[in-house]
Amino acid sequence: MKIIHVIFSLDYGGAETMLVDTMNGQVDFATVHLMVLNNVVNPHLRDTIDRRVRIHIMGRNEGSQSPFPIMRFIYELYMIGPDIIHCHNAQLTKLLIYPFAKKYFTMHSSTKIVSWPIRLLKKYDKLIAISDFVKKDLNDAGFGNVETIYNSIDVEAISSKANYQYDNKNQSFQIVQVARLEHEIKGQHLLLRALALLLKQGLNVEVSLIGVGNSKVYLEKLSNDLGISTHVHFLGLKDRAYIYSHLCDYHLMVHASLCEGFGLTVAEGMVAGLPVVVSKNDGPAEVIGYGKYGYMCEKGNVDSLYNVIWRIVNNYEANKEFYLRAKTFAQNRYSLKQMMNNLFKVYND
Repeated sequence: MKIIHVIFSLDYGGAETMLVDTMNGQVDFATVHLMVLNNVVNPHLRDTIDRRVRIHIMGRNEGSQSPFPIMRFIYELYMIGPDIIHCHNAQLTKLLIYPFAKKYFTMHSSTKIVSWPIRLLKKYDKLIAISDFVKKDLNDAGFGNVETIYNSIDVEAISSKANYQYDNKNQSFQIVQVARLEHEIKGQHLLLRALALLLKQGLNVEVSLIGVGNSKVYLEKLSNDLGISTHVHFLGLKDRAYIYSHLCDYHLMVHASLCEGFGLTVAEGMVAGLPVVVSKNDGPAEVIGYGKYGYMCEKGNVDSLYNVIWRIVNNYEANKEFYLRAKTFAQNRYSLKQMMNNLFKVYND
């Protein structure tokens, strides 16, 4: 089987890191190519790609109107002659004019927040939803050719939390969120406002935000305006090795997103042994079994988020077994092996 994965750019993000894991898992069973249209390739992420994956970079500058990278893209598509074309950016759909391959598209988010016309998805033989939440959204939009395949993680690469002792008098309670700094989607502003309420109650709590994005200036100003800046740490972009090694240093992961298809970092936090808090009625809620393996707050509600965190802080050690059950659940459900098996079933359907 000859598989081509196509994507605009290869920079750090949930979809991109998931793609790398997918390709690295497929090279044992197929010939795998990666075609990147834009000249945006993170060298650290590229270094994590198995050397057996054949990488083709078209070199297009973002926003360029030059036809030459597109011509090269189409030419190489024909030269490779794939059996499977797996697309990860819908805007590339019109370039996939090679007629002799099955075409698949992975949908990472709700159709309600995409910036491209969803009619493009009609061009694919099968749509892959990263959660049942996304699948239902696609079904509601009129698409029936949808299969749910959960994103996966390298569970063995994540360091596990070993100590759940917490002394609220002599120890600060450490909360982490790993996400792009785009507060209107990822909800970091809700966490900062909840932090302000926790501090007013005399709790010693700190928040670390891992990620970069357009909301950094806004979030920094918000933390200053709330008077909590000494308790907020903007750690910037960190590679996956750093994140996997350091998640276990925290007490809690919060991901109070406002619109999210899955929430890979939530599963990573669970595997690290952290309790996690997510928004109700969103993709991450599905990740935690709608409250069976984690905590939920009302979407967009600061008071609800504050109350959930307050209860966790004040009952931290007592709920250790709950955190460990969630860890086992995530290790089994979101393993890379499970995703590979499901993906090849879809390819061969």
